[in-house]
Amino acid sequence: MAHSDFSFKPKKVPFINTRFRKIKTAIPALGTEKILKALRKYESRSMHGQLPILWDKAIDFQVFDKAGNMWIDFTATIFVANSGHSNKKIIKALQGQLKKPLIHTYTFPSEVRAKFLKKLIEITPSFCQKAFLMSSGTEASECAVKLIRMYGQKTDKNKIGIIAFTGSMHGRTMGAEMLRGNEQMLKWIGFKDPNVFHIPFPYPWLAKDINYNWEEHFQNDISVLQKVGVNFSKIAGFAIESYQGWGAILYPPKYIQALARFAQKYNILIMFDEIQSHAERNRTQSVQNRVEGWQKHPAPGEISRSLMHVYQPEQE
Repeated sequence: MAHSDFSFKPKKVPFINTRFRKIKTAIPALGTEKILKALRKYESRSMHGQLPILWDKAIDFQVFDKAGNMWIDFTATIFVANSGHSNKKIIKALQGQLKKPLIHTYTFPSEVRAKFLKKLIEITPSFCQKAFLMSSGTEASECAVKLIRMYGQKTDKNKIGIIAFTGSMHGRTMGAEMLRGNEQMLKWIGFKDPNVFHIPFPYPWLAKDINYNWEEHFQNDISVLQKVGVNFSKIAGFAIESYQGWGAILYPPKYIQALARFAQKYNILIMFDEIQSHAERNRTQSVQNRVEGWQKHPAPGEISRSLMHVYQPEQE
């Protein structure tokens, strides 16, 4: 977040008063500067760089500061608040749990976890038969990588390779960072996982016309890896951000279908990182489930904020 620094000095701006937005003071509002400076003093630089708006409360899709200014929140706090800020049903459930009292059980069984998991499996696509609850997206990514490699090693101890896409974002921890394919962001790690490979994201503007052959495009991408010595029989999984989170850019259906057939051929799992795809907020099916022509069968899955899936394409 440290890519920008905004002034904390209040600046006069045009006032706004509409149904969903209200600006009635200078921005940032009076009293904000002191708190923002305290955050800058005591908090890591990685948390700096956001707009100088001090959140006081948030309801549904709106954010308010103490002065009564009101904005539309298009982030859902990176989809932690997929069900809306201050959702009354969620608040009621949290209050009930706090009064019980039972706040945490580590990995020991609890009734509320059993109820949640049952409901989760019932409302997700039929190929999702198991769930593992995590506290963050990057944690889910790390566990997905572990599952993929453990699966590969069932047939070959060296089947641990993972193919990811450049420009993707799977989290901030070491394993998740290695999936990004960003050389600059890997400098802090000091080394590269020799079993993580990358191919370019198939941006739609690469198509020369509406009849562009995306299946051939995938074959060309994957053949580049083969030319540099990648053994596909040693690949255990693909890591896919269901769309590029920075731009909400979807994979061309024909491209992803070609990828699925390739995965079938080499017994490769596919990890779908849908943490930022806000499928639940829009009450639509998960991204990959909307891609027509996909065939799936059950495999383990992880859930964090939105959804993280690991599945095995149906064998032909």
